Amino acid sequence: MTTKDWYDRLVPIPERAWINGGTPEPSNLVPWTVHTLDEADIEFWQGTLEASLVDQVTSTLTSYLAGRSD
Repeated sequence: MTTKDWYDRLVPIPERAWINGGTPEPSNLVPWTVHTLDEADIEFWQGTLEASLVDQVTSTLTSYLAGRSD
């Protein structure tokens, strides 16, 4: 997740996509990165996003990893 907006193919997080939680500034998901976090690295809970947005980002990541540009 980032507040930057100049990267190609970012997925904006609309305010309505937050089931609970949120961000203080408009934010975007970066679908071409995968991070594994250790529990000690998590400082606070950000929130929960609608499944449809998570599915969209997962599909974009899968295409990216497979070398497709759909």
